[in-house]
Formats: sequence, C-alpha cells, structure tokens
Amino acid sequence: MHLIHLDEGFAQTLLKHQKAVELKCRRNGNSKPVCEKQESPLELEFLQQVRDAGLPEPIRQYKALEQRRFLWDFAWPDEPYRLLIEVNGQTFRKGGHSTGRGIARDYEKLDLGILAGWHCLIFDAKMIHNGKALAYTRQALEKWGKSR
Repeated sequence: MHLIHLDEGFAQTLLKHQKAVELKCRRNGNSKPVCEKQESPLELEFLQQVRDAGLPEPIRQYKALEQRRFLWDFAWPDEPYRLLIEVNGQTFRKGGHSTGRGIARDYEKLDLGILAGWHCLIFDAKMIHNGKALAYTRQALEKWGKSR
C-alpha cells in the first residue's frame, strides 16, 4: 500500500467532494493527514472480471517507474508480460482524467511506461462494462506471454 502525505486543506477538500479517486484518510499523530489510494468501483469490477476469467492475478497500485510517483492500477510486472493497465473513470465528466492537465499527465505516464519497456493499456468505464477491457487484457497476456 502506498501512502500519500497531503496538506490538511487539500485533504479536507478531497474528503468533502469525494473526487473520482477515493482516498481513505487518517491522522498520523500530530502530522498531516495520511491518505491511502483505494481502488475505485470500476477498478474492482475489472479485477473481478480478470479473476472470473482465470487470468493471472495482477498487482494493484503498482509503481513501475522508480524516478516517478506514478501508480498504475494493475500490473503484471514479471517476464514475459511486463503489462501495465490504467483505468480512467469519469472520462466524460469533469474529473482527473478529463481535464487538460489530467490528460497531459496520463500521456506522460503512458509514454514513460512504454519508454521503460512496459506494455501499457488504458481503459475507460465503457470498455470495462462491455467486456473489451477484459478481451484486450486476455489478448495482451496471451500475445506477450508467448512472444518471449
């Protein structure tokens, strides 16, 4: 589990408005609130699809790049897969993945993952609900699992 230290005002704003990313915050003694990123309902739905399909169990909230703070929602880090998956909820609403800054951050995250030798896939809610995300994940694991 990865802990994120936030200033108190920002943490309170997140708790008050409950943005797309749900955070579970607690006080750590006299210090600033400590917040843990929790899987979204969309991430949990995708995880259940992966399990029901009998695919290998992914690692959740995976930090693939040592020099950056980026976390991918799902990862199969071992050879031969080296697969990272990001689930972008709130694509058609105002949220972290739909603002100019959020989109630019997502592009940078994807590009850096690819440049570091990872296979990267990004899914939105529609792709998870209609089964495309699971189909693409299965195809990726089969293709890259056999290619090495």
